[in-house]
Amino acid sequence: GANGTLIGIVDQLLLQPVPGVANADRVVRVYGSGYWTALTRSWPDYLDLRDKSSAFSSVAAYQTGQVPVGRKALRRLRQEAVTANYFKALGVKADLGRVIAEGVDGGVNPAPVAVISHRYWMSEFEGSADAVGDRLRIGDLTYTVVGVAAKDFAGVDPAETVAWTALGELRRDRGNYGAVNVIGRLREGLSLAQADSEANRANQQGLREDGLKPEGDVMHL
Repeated sequence: GANGTLIGIVDQLLLQPVPGVANADRVVRVYGSGYWTALTRSWPDYLDLRDKSSAFSSVAAYQTGQVPVGRKALRRLRQEAVTANYFKALGVKADLGRVIAEGVDGGVNPAPVAVISHRYWMSEFEGSADAVGDRLRIGDLTYTVVGVAAKDFAGVDPAETVAWTALGELRRDRGNYGAVNVIGRLREGLSLAQADSEANRANQQGLREDGLKPEGDVMHL
């Protein structure tokens, strides 16, 4: 349930550089220290860092799932629904076409578009440039492929992701724990300790605005 104790940490995201991610040492993940929030945060937590914090040049959120994916024969594969600034936050470019982008694919009802991994492009589309504009079934919906992500980039988690779709606005619910994974790119010149303090300030402000009383730091190293 919702409460004012959302203890969390801001920590290094990548122990080893992930191919395709620019300046990976500046990318961090926002964790929670509670049992139910160890890996994910509520949607309002993400909004706090995105809209109220100056610690990050970009903050993004994503959800993951194993769903049927394919053009004809469907296989259960890992897909991510990402906010429109996901690729910007990671500095990941497209090898073909474009990535999901702010001002184009986001919003309450995001465009039904998908970016696929380079490896999946080679296996499912045989590396054809005609993949851009083709249709791909992901879960219960059909998406238009708009791009192929940088070679070897398959998400920031250990499990391989084959497709990314746009994540729409979620319910503003502090009790909706485990809603999203949150990542951010530290603003240049800012240390992790400074970012930690600023993330705390932003999240505490958001909690107070929602009528909740923060109990100590809500995000810390």
